[in-house]
Amino acid sequence: MKLVIVVPSLGAGGAERVAGIVANGLARSGVQVTFIALDRPDQPRHVDLGNEIHLMRLALTGTSRNPLTAISANWTRIRALRRALQTASPDCVLSAVTETNVLTLMAVGRRWPVLVWEHTDPWLWKLKKPWGWARWLLYRRAVSVVFLSCHHANYFKHRGYQIISEVIPNPVPALSVPGMSEGAIPVPKPFILGVGRLDRLKGFFELLGLFKQVKSKHPEWSLVIVGDGDEATTLKQSAEDLGIAQSVYFTGAVMDPYPYYRGCEIFISLSELEGFPMALIEAMSCGCPVVMNAYSEAVHEIIDHGKNGFIVDRSNEENLHQVVDRLVVDDKLREQIGHNGAGVLHTYAEAKIIDGWKQLIAAVL
Repeated sequence: MKLVIVVPSLGAGGAERVAGIVANGLARSGVQVTFIALDRPDQPRHVDLGNEIHLMRLALTGTSRNPLTAISANWTRIRALRRALQTASPDCVLSAVTETNVLTLMAVGRRWPVLVWEHTDPWLWKLKKPWGWARWLLYRRAVSVVFLSCHHANYFKHRGYQIISEVIPNPVPALSVPGMSEGAIPVPKPFILGVGRLDRLKGFFELLGLFKQVKSKHPEWSLVIVGDGDEATTLKQSAEDLGIAQSVYFTGAVMDPYPYYRGCEIFISLSELEGFPMALIEAMSCGCPVVMNAYSEAVHEIIDHGKNGFIVDRSNEENLHQVVDRLVVDDKLREQIGHNGAGVLHTYAEAKIIDGWKQLIAAVL
């Protein structure tokens, strides 16, 4: 079986990382995988692919000055992607992320079966109108549209999309098996952990404000923020302005966040937009008690509030502070929640999810 996986880039985004995990899992199981990224070969690479996977980076990314140049650039992308697909000559194509899905469907036409993989929460992520219209018209060409949660799939049913759909959540990477990725980290304990892209949507400014409240009552605690992004400098300045900079540690982007998951006492995400929160399930898989913003109904498919984690409304600051303070002071509660949360190792086991992908691909051929 020959499969091509198409992604926007090899950057540090969750969709790209998960596509890499799925590609590696399928390749290990005997699928011949070609991995096509639209970015340039000289751009930073954060996706680790096995040697058996053939990688093509097409150097097709860039910004357009106006609608006309955007149309021209996308037509160039479609033609280049079509040539790359012809070279790979796959049995099936899997495309990830909405805009890339649209371009892939246009490049493929009717030549190969295409699975499209939605990675955002469509209830919250508003596409620009041309992309939305294109998605409406082209997704019906896909042999199946794969969603990360039932809540996401319901959006397309609600909007009347004429598609065949499947729900396959993201896997917990095999790296999370206990005993791996151990190592000392240069941060004083105990500490709270936040992981993700440093932008406004991910809630790190709110996390800094929350930590200031924790620090005022529990001065021995620290905060670690793992990730990089456009708001890195502003966040560091915000920590200075709040008077907590000496206790806040910014690591930048890291290839392996697992030492931080294993070292932290509490993982907190106050993100307002997620497709499938990989950092959340990675933290849970390491037995870390988690606190997650109620960004969407989809979060309830992962967290059973009060049993394997806590779901909070970040706008309700009083309740948020109460939940976090309760975890800070109660060692036994942290241990119990972390133990229950580690059940994601079974629910989202990599082997289980990869097997689901293999069955789906076999079914559409």
